[in-house]
Amino acid sequence: GGFGTLFSQVLAKAGIQVRGISRKGTPKPEATFTDYLSADPCNPNEEVIARVKEANVIISCVPPGPCIRALEALGPHMSEGALFTDVLSVKTGICDEYGKAKDKLPHVELLSTHPMFAPAAGWEGQNTAIIGIRAGPRSAAFQALIESWGSKCIPMESGEIHDKVTAAVQNA
Repeated sequence: GGFGTLFSQVLAKAGIQVRGISRKGTPKPEATFTDYLSADPCNPNEEVIARVKEANVIISCVPPGPCIRALEALGPHMSEGALFTDVLSVKTGICDEYGKAKDKLPHVELLSTHPMFAPAAGWEGQNTAIIGIRAGPRSAAFQALIESWGSKCIPMESGEIHDKVTAAVQNA
């Protein structure tokens, strides 16, 4: 999708290895993944699990249901201190689920992000809401990376506050 492609482009440009996993088969032509695996992250096979164990950061660019299922399926295989993050625009449900996952996945950082723009706009001059459920060094580095692309990170205390603020701004 749009944000998966955008992340692949900016991360690859920064010299970071980007390994894509999706049920959709092939990425968009403009995506710049180091490699790409057609597989279901919600029902991971051995190859997906091997990639997850090596990953420092997993960026979920899927709807809420698959995002939660992916966290549940992949989280136990993530390395100590690895970061799981998403790009969902509605935060209450996902942040509630991250809160429930904290005890089950004490080794994983959980950060919910909301790039408040369409992927085609790019990062420069845009805002990104950030909700740290269990933030740590990788979350801080990820936020710094987003800021290095020109986006202003706006911390929010909770998914509920995020949703109230964004609803008020969109209806103003």
